[in-house]
This record gives sequence, C-alpha cells and structure tokens, in this order.
Amino acid sequence: MRSGGISLDPLITNIQRFCVHDGPGIRTTVFFKGCSLHCPWCANPENIKKEKQFYYMAERCVEACSRREQCNARQGGKELEADLEKCPYGAVGIFGQYYTQEQLLAEILKDSAFFQDGGGVTFSGGECLLFLKEYDRLLEKLNQAGVSVCIETALFVSQDILEWAVCRADYFYVDIKSLEPEVCRKTLGGNLERFLNNLEYLYARVPGEKIVYRVPLAEGVTLTDSNIMEIGRLICRFPPEHVEIFGVHNLGEKKYERLGENYKRYQTIETERLNQVKNYFSQMGIKCTVNLL
Repeated sequence: MRSGGISLDPLITNIQRFCVHDGPGIRTTVFFKGCSLHCPWCANPENIKKEKQFYYMAERCVEACSRREQCNARQGGKELEADLEKCPYGAVGIFGQYYTQEQLLAEILKDSAFFQDGGGVTFSGGECLLFLKEYDRLLEKLNQAGVSVCIETALFVSQDILEWAVCRADYFYVDIKSLEPEVCRKTLGGNLERFLNNLEYLYARVPGEKIVYRVPLAEGVTLTDSNIMEIGRLICRFPPEHVEIFGVHNLGEKKYERLGENYKRYQTIETERLNQVKNYFSQMGIKCTVNLL
C-alpha cells in the first residue's frame, strides 16, 4: 500500500541464498524489516524497526575525500539521506528495499534448481508474519511451483495472521525465548500469553514433524534455571521435530554502531554450558542439537 508518495509496504533487508540452517535442504532466506519484539541481543538490529534506516560505515570514510567537511554522517548527524547519493566511497547506505510480489518471486525462483532435494524459501526477519499477508499471491505462486515455504517466527503476532499462515507454509521454525512473563514483557517487549496461545494454536494445526524450536540462550535472560525448566515443560507438551539451542553472540555489534544505536554485549556461553542444557532436554526425551554459531 502506498499513500502520498510514502511507502507503507513491507521492506526487505536481505535475500540470502544457499542457506542450510533455515529449514530442510538448500534454501533462500528472505529477511523482512520490522519486528514485534526488541530482544537486546538481536544480531540483526536493522530488522527491528519497520521503516527504512540509513547507516554510516566509518571504516569506508577516506581522509582525502573532498566532502569530509560537509559530510553530515562523518560529523555524527542522524539525517544521512543527504549523504547517501553524494558519498563517493559508499560509506553511507540504507537498510530496507521494497519488492513487488512479481520481483520477489523472480528473485526466489532464480534458485529453484537448488530446491530439488527438499529445499525452498524461508521467510525470516524481524518478524515475517507481520508482513507476509501482503504477499498472498506470491505464496500462492510458490505453492503452484512446488517450492516449499518455511516461516521463522517468534509467534508474537495476532492469531488471525497465524490462521492465515498455517494454510500456506510447509514448515515453522519457532523461537522460544523467555517463558517468564515479566522478563518477556520488560526485556523483550512481548506478551507471553499471546505466544503461548499461538503456539497451542499452531501445534493443533501443524504436525509436530513440521515444527522446529530454536532456543537462543542469553545469560540472565533466557539462560536461567527457571526458564530452562519452563521451556523443557513446554516442549514436552508440544513436541517438535527437534530443538536447536545456541548461545547469543556479539557479531551484530558493528551494525548497531553503524546505525548509531547503543549495544549491550552478552557473555559468551561456553560449549560445556550449552551441552548441559542439551543433556537436560535430552533426559526429558527431547531431540536436541547445539548450534555453534
């Protein structure tokens, strides 16, 4: 939808090809811009806000540049749009691009030769479920072309969106973060009751073997004894194909710097600790793997 020359359409920040960790087979992953949460460890901060964002890469700024004195970006200004086209060294960029359904379909089908062994497209974010209804015709055409669709979601969306999605996706990769209501609300910005209701709804309509849970472990937030126990109980109630656990990392720190935003570093979770969580889940009969990012 476009109004008054301003784009209100969903924005995409990246189309990543030849992915092997975002669903079965080789997949093309599409990242939507905008999220219903604001997890402080997010490795893709450019996907939290829904609107376009300009960024500045100081490492590309060349001392000999004739525009250094006039450059708003170099002087720490927030209005970078004026520098976007003028910077000769590409130090200023923009996160967020609009694709029509036809354009996005063409981009995805470029990789169709790699989808033959169970691969396909994965929609991620941000929170892709906030935007996918705008691409209903695209999903219909992907289905007609035999391209499997995987949705990565944290499930903090309205249930009517989820009702729409379960009829159109083949696989769901669901993040399970904090199951402690206050932590979920204050730290992540989410309503835990909405998540739990949506997970119950999803599991009643999608076979467990089509669902994978991902558990990001952040010290003191999602990695607490009480939260791990609650996650274990929830998984036993709604058993999936398998569970992936991983420690959050600080690889996104540079992106925060480029966006001019503050970043909170998290302690690296040692492999031994990750394996302890894995063993705890395994003892509960949960098929679990550790991803070392």
